[in-house]
Amino acid sequence: MGVILSYANPDMDSICSSVAYEYFLKTQGKNFRTVIFGKISSDIKYVFDLAEYQLPNNKYVNGEKVILVDTHHLSQLPHLNSYSDVIEVLDHHSAGDNFPHATIENVDLGAVATLIAEKIFKSNCMTKQIAILLSAAIISNTNKFKAKSTTSRDISVFEKLSKYFHFNDATIEKILELRYDITESSADDLLQQDLKIFDTGGLRFGISQLEIYNATAIVSKIDFYSALKVLRKQAKLDYICLNLVDTKNFVSFVIVEHQKTKDVLNKVFDLTLSDTTKFERVLLRKTDFVPRINQIFGDNK
Repeated sequence: MGVILSYANPDMDSICSSVAYEYFLKTQGKNFRTVIFGKISSDIKYVFDLAEYQLPNNKYVNGEKVILVDTHHLSQLPHLNSYSDVIEVLDHHSAGDNFPHATIENVDLGAVATLIAEKIFKSNCMTKQIAILLSAAIISNTNKFKAKSTTSRDISVFEKLSKYFHFNDATIEKILELRYDITESSADDLLQQDLKIFDTGGLRFGISQLEIYNATAIVSKIDFYSALKVLRKQAKLDYICLNLVDTKNFVSFVIVEHQKTKDVLNKVFDLTLSDTTKFERVLLRKTDFVPRINQIFGDNK
């Protein structure tokens, strides 16, 4: 008996992949259950309703064996009782912490759902319900295949999943539109919905990533600048920024309130950032920020 965990306030890829991997392990006679820490966003609830699949509502007991999905950064796992309990890691990010008792499968893909789907296809146990969850995760995490992190494997797996359930354009747009329901959220709440903290060069770098349908219409209406300043102090971060992705218009806004952070990001993007800088493409934390930030701090040692 064990648990499958991801980072706090997990996204579509994290939750759908965790649930799909739980299903896969049970077909192999292994008893694990998915545990979710934090809020579940509206798009995830919509997809689970579409799949007619129940969202997990399980508890985590200290001392149980742990499988991590979609992360292996200790700074993103405040709910993990002991790193020595981790026996397996499935991820798609370029860097992370070492778990000495775990097998780690970390592949550069647009979505960890692609990796999970490949395992299920190989065992010939795919179902319509699981295909819906995994397809939605790939659509969401690759921003409808527009993200730089998208690979040919993501596209190929999605095409195979489409044989079980076809996502029409209206359904895809609905998922992207619901990805972040901001109608009743403050700037503080929004920043913490998908905040990841990276320990690099002995310093804590927080990157909040919001993927909002038609973010262009709201970027100047929400005081993210002040909220970033508060969060930097509350979370005791050395650096912090917001990557606001517009999933309708496929542009990004990088918002920074802190000169030290601007100095680093100026090197990342080889330009001079303002408080809010618009990029005419989709930026993602894993491909456009983290590898270059790690390189910069590594060079400064």
